[in-house]
Amino acid sequence: MTYPVASEIVITFARTVHGASGGVWRRCRPGYTWRGSGNGDDRRIAPAPGTTWLEPYPVMQDTRLPDRFARLAILVAQSKQQARAEDAIARFARRYGLLNRVHRKAGDAESDWPRRPVWSESLSVWRYELRLFHVLWEMERALRRSSRDGAALANLVVWESKPLAVRVKVPADLDEPDVPAELVLDDRHLPLESLEYEQGSLPGPLSSYLRRRLNHKLAGRVDVTVDSRGAPMMQIVPDSLLSAIYLHFSARAAGVAPGGMRTCARPDCNVLFSGRANRVYCSDACGANMRSRRKRDSDRYSNQYSNRGGQQ
Repeated sequence: MTYPVASEIVITFARTVHGASGGVWRRCRPGYTWRGSGNGDDRRIAPAPGTTWLEPYPVMQDTRLPDRFARLAILVAQSKQQARAEDAIARFARRYGLLNRVHRKAGDAESDWPRRPVWSESLSVWRYELRLFHVLWEMERALRRSSRDGAALANLVVWESKPLAVRVKVPADLDEPDVPAELVLDDRHLPLESLEYEQGSLPGPLSSYLRRRLNHKLAGRVDVTVDSRGAPMMQIVPDSLLSAIYLHFSARAAGVAPGGMRTCARPDCNVLFSGRANRVYCSDACGANMRSRRKRDSDRYSNQYSNRGGQQ
């Protein structure tokens, strides 16, 4: 599950925005609150009452975002009390924001809510996305450990003989019709010769399913642009926090990140890029900008030193 990356082209995970073009994702630094009753769509997380501004930040800078989301998934799954799970989600949201760019509006049913509708996400959406990511996360871990621990794969992949079929174990409520977890292999459905793995293989079906599921999560939610100014640069722009999580995770599964990715050394850029080992800036423009800054700082210091010397 590796993909070649041209060494002549710098690939950057560009900053994405919450609700607008360009810029970065946004979070509510005052925090988020839960409103409503029950444990599904009736419970919704939204910016704290009185919030008028969301703080922008470079979401793709944090290469540990998938790890933090996976830990949140485990914590929520193990929480016996709903309040504890909601507190964990609220802390994550305060750090990274809500998951998606388009949210259903929550009304002002309670007196302390603002009178205008506010953007929110339901608890059921968070639970579903956390459970799904944890399942895919465990699949990727099993594939990485497959050379020394085949039992993990045996618990995830099942071959059946009549009819010949291979099935990846996925909870029924997480199964995606467009990405079936079971493939029937015969002349009427899918010939065995058309597969990219051999009959009886365990890593092959799991890797294929994981790749198809990741592609499905990213389809239509990631834009790719090529910037020809200076060194050739291809920017990968996720449209939401959830897309950024899956983009980081997919890059890691493909062998691109985190070791192959670096953060641009320009302080106000912070995009991730892949390129030569001795390259510290994502583009020639960032390098030129930093050289200009250093020259201005040097000239300013020289002028201040000269002025002090002349006054003495």
